Amino acid sequence: MCGIAGIHHYVTNEPASMAVVRRMTGLLIHRGPDADGYYVEGAVGLGVRRLKVIDLETGDQPLANEDGSIQVVLNGEIYNYRDLRRDLIARGHKLRSAGDTEVIAHLYEEKGMGLLQDLRGMFAFALWDARKRTLFLCRDRFGIKPLYYSDSTQGLAFASEMKSLLLCPWIDRGVPAECIDDFLSYLYVPGPRTIFRGIRKLPPAHYLVCSPAGTALHRYWALEATRSEAVPSEGSVVAELEARLQEAVTTHLVSDVPLGVFLSGGVDSSGVAALMARAGVHLIKTFSIGFRDAEFDERPYAQTVAAHLGTDHLAFLMDESHVSVDMLERLAWQLDEPLADPAALATHFLSQMTREHVTVALSGAGGDELFGGYPHYLGDRVGGVVDRLPSPVRRAIVPMLARLIPASDQHRSIRRRLRRFLQAAALPADVRHMAYVTHLNFSATEKAGLYTNEFAASLGERKSFAAMLGRFDPDATDFVRDAMRVDLETYLVDDILTMTDKMSMLHSLEVRVPLLDHPLVEFVASLPSRVRLRGFTLKPLLRAVVQPHCPPGVFDRAKHGFALPLVRWLRGVLGDTVRDVILDRHALARGYFRPREVTKLFERHAGGAVDESHRIWQLLMLELWHRQFVDACPSSVRASSGGVGGHERP
Repeated sequence: MCGIAGIHHYVTNEPASMAVVRRMTGLLIHRGPDADGYYVEGAVGLGVRRLKVIDLETGDQPLANEDGSIQVVLNGEIYNYRDLRRDLIARGHKLRSAGDTEVIAHLYEEKGMGLLQDLRGMFAFALWDARKRTLFLCRDRFGIKPLYYSDSTQGLAFASEMKSLLLCPWIDRGVPAECIDDFLSYLYVPGPRTIFRGIRKLPPAHYLVCSPAGTALHRYWALEATRSEAVPSEGSVVAELEARLQEAVTTHLVSDVPLGVFLSGGVDSSGVAALMARAGVHLIKTFSIGFRDAEFDERPYAQTVAAHLGTDHLAFLMDESHVSVDMLERLAWQLDEPLADPAALATHFLSQMTREHVTVALSGAGGDELFGGYPHYLGDRVGGVVDRLPSPVRRAIVPMLARLIPASDQHRSIRRRLRRFLQAAALPADVRHMAYVTHLNFSATEKAGLYTNEFAASLGERKSFAAMLGRFDPDATDFVRDAMRVDLETYLVDDILTMTDKMSMLHSLEVRVPLLDHPLVEFVASLPSRVRLRGFTLKPLLRAVVQPHCPPGVFDRAKHGFALPLVRWLRGVLGDTVRDVILDRHALARGYFRPREVTKLFERHAGGAVDESHRIWQLLMLELWHRQFVDACPSSVRASSGGVGGHERP
């Protein structure tokens, strides 16, 4: 695992600055504390910070082909590199290292960008072809590893984190109003946009070509494999799924350093740990985090699974005393752009503790989107039945029923979920799905009341879900399956995977996600939703595989998710601290929000009748981001001594 950065002045052809590349790479030292490396030649400069995981002795980057005309810097892991390496050697290639990065350079000689079809792993890499004077930027199929870039009249700059790009003075740091609006709708800024006008996210399953002729973006993979509408027998599906899951987990175990597992006691992480044990790993190290609030504490379930599997288990306790403005500012700095998923707090703390024991941790991320683990998929399914009701009933009576159900701030309350379903049931299927996904965030109506007149005017007539609705397939015959695909390509990428990468790499911890092994994903995604969801049971297929290897009854509970007791925390001392940040005069002077509406938000939450915790958290993370990247980052490049958390800051 590494951090990469670089520049190609393909427009001006001016020499790339080694000093700038070093500074860009230096901001990524937390991603790679073990070594650094550079290639600067003419208009191109590549830099890398390395976390040593595979090939500890000869794997320092950049790595090249025999004559040095192909240079590669890689962030991530290629799990099938040993097979690829053997094939390349058999074809006469001379490899000097024993790891995966060099394999990419030689594979490019054989196949060009067709090499991406052969890679099995999580990766973001830059490849420089000196003969063609062309730079390639490539990102894995699911966006597990991040890669940002800026294309301007000065050329192309790229980095694993946006803060490195801000060292390039020509990059447009403007903050589009629609990105603020999207953030309040989704908790994050949907790709390929970022919060900065001049920076883009390289989309998953894409590569970018930068040559003297310009830049072009290409897609190399998509979930468009054959999709059977037939319903196979459960036994045959479960048998094949178990074989594919075992292969995926086993493949992800390649490492020259200690590894462990994030274990919540849920079906995803328990399955990963169980299959890791079946792969022959002895004395597996597992790690979990919990809270004093029983409703949110998964430590007992994790401990039960760990005892059953015989793992070396460590459980950590987190409470509001661990949360301070200084710590939150550090998180905002690391996240690069506003991301208001409160799970970042727990992921940060869990990663920090885990890194004291291992360098690599496996995670169950991706299981909910792939196997149907979110309750809103049940809402999508039942919503299809509501769609068949007469229009007057659907538009009038269903919303009226929702108003009859009292609000609840209990995280897993049936009343809360039923009210949420009825509130959106009369909407079109795609809008309804997005309403379910974003129900804790600001709705279009709430944003209209929150925004100042000036900020609202800057948005024009923009629709609240404009960034997402175009992602649904209008010709899909299985809407629930299509909704799972959309979640996998949006929420999973820009929230879960981004948050996991940024919080783990802050502590130089590599996190792997075997449930996103692409052959496994292609198989599961081809199954109809009626196979992935049966009745009102979430993830029935994965449960069928995992349950025999885990304690009886451990999964007989409502879905938990990586939730925190944020409701209570924000009604205590932490709430007063957060209020001071959001209602600070500098925050209100930004001109986005009406001060009285922000005050009312806190009053409603403190009163105890309404849960406004997620909306408050959104406003907090937006303000902390501004402090780190707007107030503290002038348009000219400068380096401060230290920055937040000891990092240099542009």
